[in-house]
Amino acid sequence: MEQPHDITIVGAGPVGLFGAYYAGFRGLRSKLVDSQPDLGGQVTALYPDKYIYDVAGFPKILGKDLVNNLVEQAMQRHPERLFVLRAHPDENRPGKEAQQSVARWVAASGVDRFPNVVFLGPLEQVSTYDLFRFGREVLVYNSSVGLEASIAGLPVLCAGRARYSQAGAAYLPGSRDSYREMLENWLSAGEVRPGQDHADRARRFLDFELFRASLDFSPFLRDRAGYPGMVTFLPFDPAALERVPDLEVIVRGIVDGSPFVRPEAEPATLTV
Repeated sequence: MEQPHDITIVGAGPVGLFGAYYAGFRGLRSKLVDSQPDLGGQVTALYPDKYIYDVAGFPKILGKDLVNNLVEQAMQRHPERLFVLRAHPDENRPGKEAQQSVARWVAASGVDRFPNVVFLGPLEQVSTYDLFRFGREVLVYNSSVGLEASIAGLPVLCAGRARYSQAGAAYLPGSRDSYREMLENWLSAGEVRPGQDHADRARRFLDFELFRASLDFSPFLRDRAGYPGMVTFLPFDPAALERVPDLEVIVRGIVDGSPFVRPEAEPATLTV
């Protein structure tokens, strides 16, 4: 739902950004409206890498630097908001095929230079559950952290489709614009509540995934040294797989099209 605001600022260029800062400085809640997807108006769209010579206090300044400074200034109207960006520990796994890296994005964008942004790299030994205890909202792409946050009673906003978001356990806007609007409303609101039944749906989904649809291959696995929560294969005789009931489930699923669920769990269903 749209959160109330005192001032609507049309245009998120340099003047609009400074207006948002000054409104916050005077204790007013503002909303920026712009047709461009990025902050900075024409400076960002047309000449981010050219110098500007007509800004008070700067003999010359690059367009993108001016916008970054104004964004940082505008963020000061909510200094109590701390944004914690966390990279998944899996980013440093040797042989990882995915090319996306939160750490590289943070380094390239410089977002961690903002005073109310903290970046936790993949090697940082920080408990996610401690972050939950002090957090107000959780933003994820499709990480399973969102599922755990929903169970903990926090509102979760997904930027991409996750299995649990399809089960109604978190907020999943239908478009980029809808996501941006919901996020802006969250940041402007005094308090954001999770969906009425998000926690319950998350618990039912997790119960189904862990105890009714999970296949147990633990006799063939061991913990991977130096990578908490990750496993690797033990040496084993391939013929031993033929005697594993869980493998029969996979074979039946591929050959016969049967559900990938153990027989004792098949009568159970997940209602969403």
